[in-house]
Order: sequence, then C-alpha cells, then structure tokens
Amino acid sequence: MLENINNDYSISLDEEIENRIKTMEQQDYKFAQKFAKNDYILLIIVVIVCLVGVIGGAFIK
Repeated sequence: MLENINNDYSISLDEEIENRIKTMEQQDYKFAQKFAKNDYILLIIVVIVCLVGVIGGAFIK
C-alpha cells in the first residue's frame, strides 16, 4: 500500500514538473529580476546580524 501511495505521488510530481517546465519555456514567461546591489548589501547585513546574534547568544548565561 505504501508503495502505491509513493508511486501515485511520483506520477503527480512528474506531471507538475512537466507543467512548470512548459510554462517556463513559453516566449512570454517573465523570469524573476536579478539581484541588485542593494539586495546584496541587505543580504550581507542580515548575515552579519545573525552571526552576531549567534555568537552573542553563546555568552549569555
């Protein structure tokens, strides 16, 4: 029974992947915008804040 459920899921997953590939291959499909300079700056700030929080949390008793 479990094998049958996994097989049904695999078939459903394969169909969904094929549908998404077809959608992305269409001429009028709009891809997401590339990261700008501000996006990278924000990413670095978030990483630094998280690292400070993790390191600072190690010293809290």
